[in-house]
Amino acid sequence: GDLPYEIGLLTNLNYIHLSDCGISGQIPPTIGNLEDLISIQIYDNNHDLPDSLNMDIDSNLSGEIPMEIGNLQSLQQLQLNNNHLQGEIPLEIGNLSNLLSLNLSGNQLVGEIPDEIMNLSNLKYLSLSNNQLNGLVPPNLEALSGLEILDINNNFFEGGIPKEFGNLSSLIWLSLSGNQLSGYIPTEITKLESVYLLDLSSNNFEGPIP
Repeated sequence: GDLPYEIGLLTNLNYIHLSDCGISGQIPPTIGNLEDLISIQIYDNNHDLPDSLNMDIDSNLSGEIPMEIGNLQSLQQLQLNNNHLQGEIPLEIGNLSNLLSLNLSGNQLVGEIPDEIMNLSNLKYLSLSNNQLNGLVPPNLEALSGLEILDINNNFFEGGIPKEFGNLSSLIWLSLSGNQLSGYIPTEITKLESVYLLDLSSNNFEGPIP
């Protein structure tokens, strides 16, 4: 069933974990009342799941991510991957100054990566893969100096790889595959000495590999 509107009454709640189940409908704006939340995990709800009677449960979150999510100042983890969420990434996510992990992959999000995400100075994990995001890959992602995992594969990003990515010295995982990136691979990428996964496949790069 739907995520209930009344969840906003549970004002002492610290954790929401609803994965691999029959949760559907939209994220109610009342979730912005839960200012003590540390973690929201509502994921893997967009596929058929057999229940105890061997019946299929079609489960998914839909609609847009409510802007009220920006009220959750204590939030450290926001995991909404593999649902059917639509629309743009709300600018208010940039208010979540304590966020360590943001995973919005496997949805139907559109538009560009908002500049407000660069306010998340504590972020270590950012996955926006398998959406319909477009535009240029923002060079000011270098502001996320503690970022360890950056995964934006399988979108519609174009242009080149920003040379500023060479300043993300904490990166261990960088996946830009399955986009429409072009031009030369910047030599600054070779400064990422801690990276153990670098996936630039299925793009339109040219010239020598640095």
